Amino acid sequence: MTTLVEATEEIYEYFLANYTGIPTARITADNESFTPTEGETWGRLSIIETDSNQDSHGGVGHRRYKRDGSVFFEISVPADTGTEDINALAEEARTLLEGVKLAQSQIWLLGATARRVGPRGMWHKMMVQTRFTYTEIR
Repeated sequence: MTTLVEATEEIYEYFLANYTGIPTARITADNESFTPTEGETWGRLSIIETDSNQDSHGGVGHRRYKRDGSVFFEISVPADTGTEDINALAEEARTLLEGVKLAQSQIWLLGATARRVGPRGMWHKMMVQTRFTYTEIR
């Protein structure tokens, strides 16, 4: 059985164990204290459940719920440094988050998109987004 807590942890662990573009110490998650260092590339990983549908009926412990959500990885590079590095970082994240089944809890990471956000203060940003789905039995 996969819960939102389990799904969130597994996605975080998978991403942090496999993404090499930005050191783990400079990748933050939702609701974590983090102050980026000026001039250093950094990222923020967010996981949001977006939809839920009951897939089957039955007694407690036998009902299947299809849960959907999105993973967002926001990449921030120093402003005025061009787009070559940020494009490569986004492509690595998109490749890692696309078309993957996480074995531990049967989470499917679906198609991913990389979008340019543009300049924000001292940073130039891109967002990589992928949808995910899993089944919870309750």
